[in-house]
Amino acid sequence: MMNQTKHLSVGELINYLFEQDLSNINIIETHLKECKKCAQKFTKIQMILKKAFLTKKTTKFKRKKTCLNENLIAGYIDNSLSIEDAIKVEKHLTKCNYCLNKILEVFYATEKLKSAQLTFSSLPEKIKKYIATSSETFILKIQNTIKGIKILNSNLPEYEMVPLSSTIRGKDISIKKIKIIQFSLKIFETNISFSIIPENSDKINLNLKFSYKKVSPNITIKLFRECNIIAQDKIKDKKIEFIYTLTKGDYQVQFIKSKKKFNLFLEVI
Repeated sequence: MMNQTKHLSVGELINYLFEQDLSNINIIETHLKECKKCAQKFTKIQMILKKAFLTKKTTKFKRKKTCLNENLIAGYIDNSLSIEDAIKVEKHLTKCNYCLNKILEVFYATEKLKSAQLTFSSLPEKIKKYIATSSETFILKIQNTIKGIKILNSNLPEYEMVPLSSTIRGKDISIKKIKIIQFSLKIFETNISFSIIPENSDKINLNLKFSYKKVSPNITIKLFRECNIIAQDKIKDKKIEFIYTLTKGDYQVQFIKSKKKFNLFLEVI
């Protein structure tokens, strides 16, 4: 049932985000286009969940004297408030990130995103699209085929599909022309060249080449598979190269300098 008050509730927006109730999708999407307050609230929810996923930590906001008490929060979640109190809570949530985050925690969403099993590919499409709009986040979904790499989804600014003569190791050893991916990203004022090359039908190689003119940029690379770290390296030389062999699955390549992070989510199918 849709909330009969003027604005969409946090619960309705989370159910819409995680596609748990498909019966009201058209009504909710129409409302979000017409109601600026609900659209802003939905953006805040996505922002909090995005941060929770990227950092694997619960977002912290400072509590204010005007914040909702526990009874109002519990009543709002249980849908047991009067219409007047529900409207009061909704108005407060449009301007208070602390209380909005509190309600998100109780609605399980933030805890769900902290799960070690949760990967980028298993996120709701709306969260994936929101994460992909960040200038510090890149996504790449590829398929390893007999003709080489095939791109299924990407938000990379530019990339090249380059033919390469390669020996494919399988039942029949042969030399074939296959397609590989090459692209470059400037991360922390450092040029990083990426190459994704099939090794065989089950494995691909992710090659990273760093090039910089001044002192070492002091970048740490962390490679996660299914949210578990499988490799960690640090730039030490003027020009340096790293090669990671990947099988099918979800990967996150994280580039870290001080507290800043860039993320490449790579899904291999």
